[in-house]
Amino acid sequence: MQPALASVLSRLRLTGPSEFYSGQLGRQVHADIVSAGGKITPEELAAYAVTVNKPIEVPFENSVTLYTPNTPAGGAVAAWLVEQSYDGGSFLRRSNLFSSGDAVRDDVFAASLGQAYRSDPATLPMNSFGSASIAAMDSRGGTVACAFTMGLAYGSRLVGRETGILFAAPPGVGGDERPYLTAMIGTMPKINQAVFAAGGSGGAPAAAATAYSVLHTALGKDKKDPTVPALAQPRMFQANPQSPLLVEPGTDAANYQAMQQRGVTVNEIGRLGRVNIAFCAEGAPRDLTTCSFATDRRGFGLAFGRNY
Repeated sequence: MQPALASVLSRLRLTGPSEFYSGQLGRQVHADIVSAGGKITPEELAAYAVTVNKPIEVPFENSVTLYTPNTPAGGAVAAWLVEQSYDGGSFLRRSNLFSSGDAVRDDVFAASLGQAYRSDPATLPMNSFGSASIAAMDSRGGTVACAFTMGLAYGSRLVGRETGILFAAPPGVGGDERPYLTAMIGTMPKINQAVFAAGGSGGAPAAAATAYSVLHTALGKDKKDPTVPALAQPRMFQANPQSPLLVEPGTDAANYQAMQQRGVTVNEIGRLGRVNIAFCAEGAPRDLTTCSFATDRRGFGLAFGRNY
């Protein structure tokens, strides 16, 4: 039983999110943060505001545009991989994911991509369970893709005495999953139809897992229920050109033999990222019979809505 946390959730349901940052609940939250070692002031908590940033846009199949946040090791990598792997309806399994044909659009995107590739592979969280994602589409075409984390599994492992809230780990600690969270949606903007929602988590491979799941879904052979076989495809991940190529069991050796011939080490790993995905091939709400939903077998989650 968690009566303190239950009380907080009930109050938020009745009063809305502003109560979390100010008022009596805000004071309790602040007291718990300070007790846990945090340094935020009541004024800083009350002044907190969510920032909205312009996403990366990637032109895709059938007049679809993909949108993803411009985060260095998340959305920027996912957008770049989609661009590098997609060519007019074909899914190209490139032998070198870091080719020179990088179609970047602006300096911010290029800076994000460069920051991700400068990461030290030895410090990357490779198989983490401190994050999760949601991909949802409703019958009217409302679409949400979200990835979130406590930083580490069980966050800071500190629970507020007054609120019962489990606090996230501080940013930048070893194994922090925040930089790698990936969310992507796809729409047909000219006719206002929703096509894709995908969320990726599970540490550093999240962006690659999301990008390739979207590609396999859109361009795969299974047209009736494409998300399930797309998520079942074995994955590959290379943190940067100098690091080993990681592959899941069952990966076709032909997909990475060219890299081996150039001296790249190939290591097998149990799982690479976790993805939840929703896809309506003809768009929602235009044709809901073409919708498919799937949750990654590599983790835990929920995918539903097939029959709305």
